[in-house]
Amino acid sequence: MSQIIENNNNNNNNWEYLPDIPTFTQYFKQNDLIELSKVSKGYRSQLKPQALRKVNIDDRVIKYLKLYTKDNNYQYENAIIYLRSDFGNNCHLVREVVIYRWFSNDLAKDLFTLLPRISNIKIIDCQCYGLKNLISILQDYKYLKHVSITSSFRKFKPLLDSVYYSFFYRLSSIHMVIPQYLAESQLPFDIIDSNYVNLKRLTIVNNRILSKLSNCIPSLLYVEFSHEYQFDSKILKNFITNNPQLRQISICDWNLNENIVNCLLALRNLYKLEILFKGHEIDSSKLDTENYSIKHITYKKHWRYYYSTAVPQILKLCKNLKVCEISDIKCYEHLARDDFPIIDTLLLSELSNCDLSELTLGLTKFNRLKFRGSYKFGEIFDQLPQYPNIEWVPKQEYTKETDEFTLIKKF
Repeated sequence: MSQIIENNNNNNNNWEYLPDIPTFTQYFKQNDLIELSKVSKGYRSQLKPQALRKVNIDDRVIKYLKLYTKDNNYQYENAIIYLRSDFGNNCHLVREVVIYRWFSNDLAKDLFTLLPRISNIKIIDCQCYGLKNLISILQDYKYLKHVSITSSFRKFKPLLDSVYYSFFYRLSSIHMVIPQYLAESQLPFDIIDSNYVNLKRLTIVNNRILSKLSNCIPSLLYVEFSHEYQFDSKILKNFITNNPQLRQISICDWNLNENIVNCLLALRNLYKLEILFKGHEIDSSKLDTENYSIKHITYKKHWRYYYSTAVPQILKLCKNLKVCEISDIKCYEHLARDDFPIIDTLLLSELSNCDLSELTLGLTKFNRLKFRGSYKFGEIFDQLPQYPNIEWVPKQEYTKETDEFTLIKKF
């Protein structure tokens, strides 16, 4: 903890003890840190690395920079000029770049030169761009450890396996979203195998990659199975069985049957399980493997379907479950039966509706409701007087602008 002392009219005004920077970043977002840095010059110097750690290039930035032109060179040059002016001598503090729109290889070349210490790159732009050129730009970028790629690739141009291998080998996290029609074609990611000792997090997009990793890749802890691809159940079962070190898995119900679910529950190091439901039913009577390691289950549904009726049974088999995360309170109503287990926290994320009247439902199976990343606290708080019978109250004081807050039951 650090103490900040400011002088005012020859009197010492002592700030309360302020938490260290890592503690602050657990509770405040980037804009909050910038405001807090105004407390004092001393504290500003400590907060600067966190306040400047991440750069987003999104619709808001595009509008501000007036990037809507037909001249691609002007678009990316304007962005580079803005970043160079805004960050000045602090470009080395940027560690993460998230690009939502207008990504191009021209932008990549100058952007990554301007920001020499980036370790995490996320390209969420769904336009077509050249992966071959991108790898050529990034392959000598020595601080890079995490890559997330989304794009509407038409095809992948051939590149030497040695170039692919050396680029992906040094990464610890690889997330990829590719068009479904390309999943069975030859991909640069096919080079990934069990020799990738640095790899901790990976999106698996086809059976070829899955098969090569099925004999165990000890470093791998976090796996997402592509939600748009149906894997061979035998290969999938072998992979799960032979990788008991896994701590987090994301999977679609297309790839679940009773045997696969029981294999997942048999993992003794698995901490978080995420399931996307698209209408495939699972026979809950054949689910019988108890799990004592899973603390957090997230289950989402495709907009056309309800959740699987097997969900309560899966939750009941997780004996140490602390958090159940869903994206719609109405989905809980669909599953709210006597056999639904008691769980400490219901986490509501990606909500499409913040009508507080839905909280009058029988949410008796939870001790707290946590909201994250969807609605601001003020939108919920302003509705509370309209529903005096609601048994939920804010856990503590929150600013109306925060989008992460918790409600607890009234005593």
